[in-house]
Order: sequence, then C-alpha cells, then structure tokens
Amino acid sequence: MVDQSELAWRMLSRRYGADLCYTPMFNARLFAESQLYRDEMFSTCAEDRPLVVQFCANDPDHLLAAAKLVENDCDAVDLNLGCPQHIARRGHYGSFLMEEWDLIERMVRKLHENLKVPVTCKIRIFPSVEKTVQYAQMLERAGCQLLTVHGRLREQKGHKTGLADWSYIRAVREAVKIPVFANGNILYNENVEECIRQTGVQGVMTAEGNLYNPALFSGQMLPVHRVAKEYMELVSQYPTPLAYVRAHLFKIFHSSLPFNIGLRTRLGDVHTPEALDQVARELIEWVESEERKFQESGEALPPAPQYPHWICQPHFRVTEGVPFTPEMIAAGVKPFEPRAPGARRPPAQEPEEDAYRSSDASATAFIISTSAEVEPSAPPSPTPASAAGPSTSSAAPFKRASDSESTSKAKRPRIVDTCVVCKSVRSYKCDHLMCRNCCRKICTLDGKSCLGHKFVRALQKRAANAGAEAAVVAEASAAAAEAAEAAEAAEGASEAPAPADASTNMVVDNAVPVQEPQPASALAQ
Repeated sequence: MVDQSELAWRMLSRRYGADLCYTPMFNARLFAESQLYRDEMFSTCAEDRPLVVQFCANDPDHLLAAAKLVENDCDAVDLNLGCPQHIARRGHYGSFLMEEWDLIERMVRKLHENLKVPVTCKIRIFPSVEKTVQYAQMLERAGCQLLTVHGRLREQKGHKTGLADWSYIRAVREAVKIPVFANGNILYNENVEECIRQTGVQGVMTAEGNLYNPALFSGQMLPVHRVAKEYMELVSQYPTPLAYVRAHLFKIFHSSLPFNIGLRTRLGDVHTPEALDQVARELIEWVESEERKFQESGEALPPAPQYPHWICQPHFRVTEGVPFTPEMIAAGVKPFEPRAPGARRPPAQEPEEDAYRSSDASATAFIISTSAEVEPSAPPSPTPASAAGPSTSSAAPFKRASDSESTSKAKRPRIVDTCVVCKSVRSYKCDHLMCRNCCRKICTLDGKSCLGHKFVRALQKRAANAGAEAAVVAEASAAAAEAAEAAEAAEGASEAPAPADASTNMVVDNAVPVQEPQPASALAQ
C-alpha cells in the first residue's frame, strides 16, 4: 500500500505473525532516477526479512534499473498489476495494464532473466474466469515465480468494493504450477483458514485487515492502545514520516475516535512530531481509561464482531448491490437498499471516517499456510457474492439502482473523503490523504514527496530555485556596485568648487583650487 507498509509497520506486523512483508509500492522510474526518492521511500534493516520490494511500472528498462538497486536488500521483487486507483490510471500502471499483455510479458521476462532474486506479480481478476486463468498462465510463462490474485475486478473500489470472489482464485491455483497467494475478504483470522480451505492456495495476503489489526494473523484481538503504544515505540526506533504515522493512528483508533471528537480533531491538525506524540499519548491514556471502566463494570467481553471500541477490529464499507456476510450483518452493517425515484439519501452519521479509510492498492503482509499442499477433495461452494458469477460487464453489477431514475441528484447529500489536516475535500490521488494545499505544505516543509500531486521533486526544485536566485542576486549586486561607482564619479565632477566672478557676492579668498575631474577607475582605487 502506498505509504502504509513502511519499515516500522512491517516490524510491528512481523511481531504478530506476518511471515513475509511487502514494501510500499514504489514508482520504478522515480526510484531508478532519483536518489532523493530512494532515500525518502525505502528503508530496511537486518530483521526485516523475508522482504519483497514492490514496484509499479510501464517500461521494462525502468523496472529493471529500479529492481537492480534493491536485489541485494530483498528476497523478491514484485510487479504490482492490481492497483485500481485513479493515480494508476493517470500513470498508466497497475491494473490499467491488464489489457496490454505484450508489455506485461516483456517486463516480467526482463526481470526474470536479469535478477538474482525471484519475480512475483499481483493481479486482479477479469470478468471471465477463462481470461483470468489465461492471464495467470501468461505471467507464469514469462517468468513469474509467485502469483498473488486479488479476487476483485478492477472496478471494485470505493463504494463499489463489494466482496472478493475466491472461486476465481481457486481456478488460477488449479491452472498454474507456481505458488499462488489469495487476497481479499480477509478481516479476521478465521477468514485465513477458510480462504485456504476453499482455494487451496499456499498463502494468504491481507492489506486493509492488517492496517486495522496488525495482529490479525496471530488470532489476537488486541486493545488499540497497546497496538498504538508499540507502533509509536517502533517509530522512535525507525524514523517515519509524520503523515504515515498519523494515517496509521487514524486506522488503529478508527473505532474509538467517534467517541472522542476533540482528540480526533487534534490528531488531524498536528503538524510536528512533538504534537503528534502528545496527541498519541493522550489517545492511549483515554482508551486505557475506557477499558478500565469496562472491566470495573464486570461485563463480559462480547464475541466478535461486536467488540467494544477499544479492541482492534476491521473497518466495514457499506457496499451497494452486494449481499453481506453473516459477520457483517451481526456487526450491524446494513446492506444497500435502492431508493425510490426522487428519494433522498439519509444524512451520514460520521462522514469524516472516509478521511482515514485506506485504499486497497497493495499488500502489507502474508501468512504462509502449513497445509499449503493439501488439495480440497471437492470444489468449494461459491461465496454469496459469487454465486451468480460476475457480469460480462465488470462495472454492471455495481450500478446504483436509482441513478437512471432519479432526477434530483443535485439534492442528494454528498459523502466525500476529507483532508486529514484541514478537513476540506481531499484529493483522491494524494499519497498523504490531503488536499493539494496541505500536501504542498507538508512536502515543502518536511521534505516529503507525493506522486499524485507531482510533488516528488519539491526539494530539487527548491534547491535549484535557491541556486538560481543566489546567482541573480550576486549579478544584481555587482551591477549595483558598478553603477554606484559611476554615479559617485559623476557627482564628484559636478560639485567641485570654482572661483566666483565679479558679479557674485561670494568670498573666494579661501577657495580650494579646482582639480581636474578624475576617471572612474582612478576613483575606484
């Protein structure tokens, strides 16, 4: 995930059962060309293994150049072919290369033939099972040595996210000889074992589930204050950009923040590491007090997924047109209900939650199954979301029921993602979940970068501008000095005293003899 699986978070995930971790997704061209970008984005340590470095790219040469820079510091290089976000469309990478098989094959083959470490890929599914299987087989022939399949279509994102279809993953697993990892619908530890049982994969990847509960693979539902405290300790050990830390704290405390709007607002307003540390400490102390109150009440802890807010728990999205799982219904998440023509959407209770909702762009951690080679004896029953199979049009199942009927769209309340700093509407392409103005300030003041806003070279531009400005100032100073010398020479020539004639009343007895005007060079000496 972009800016979400940095070193400190990977170390926290490893502490709680993640056997293999990925870096954030790096832009291969920028990584290969910019030392500043590499220093900002990539860091690791001896304990951070096994590690996969993930790139997005659309050029084989750029991809290889970037991969060669990290092949001695990782255990595999991954090509992200699954990112569905707007920034991937603009940059022409991720899932928006799914139709360009020739380009993808050349990139994978180039890595396979020139790297010392394995090449892996992460993909999304096509509407057709057959095309998805052919896609996976093409990657295998090109040299991909491990394939991660996210069981969602490219269009399944945001309010159209829906459920992942594990039957597609099983079809790919049975069609290729390389190891396959499954991704999608992993919210609890129980989902891991069920996914392995239904698909027969060798491993399970989680992204969003890990961000809200980094102990997901261990089966523990930890108190959020404990997770936050351990993460902040790791941040002090492995320096992390402020924007990354703040985004993680929003997700860790996502179920608690609605009960303390004051601290929630302050967390969004912090601009210095000291202020962030202070707010984090206050959040931890407040949640600890909430847990103590619950324990003193003598109440029994309710079963999942009805945990109290101070327990780590997944974030559910309200999904349109997709059946819900029993766990989601038990958690109180209401399925989408079509509105009558002209009806208005009810106001949202907490629209700001979208400000710290993560984008499922990549993965953070894996768990390797100990029973990976056990093949299920019978095909699995389809999940509720996949029972009828996908539509031939990938976007068709997710069309709003009332979009073609209602004539009062302008009257509907809009729920938008907000900037984590100023609470105004944020840019969906921003790597830091901010509006353009706040992102520019952060990138300039903290020396960060944002691919979405193209602030990657902010420091280089500032340094270049400073150098150019210094040169202009020096040139202007030299010209001003020369002009001042010339003016002084001219003034000396015009103001030299001369004897008065008979018609004047001036006394000239003590007049100073008039000197000949001196050239400017002589005056300068």
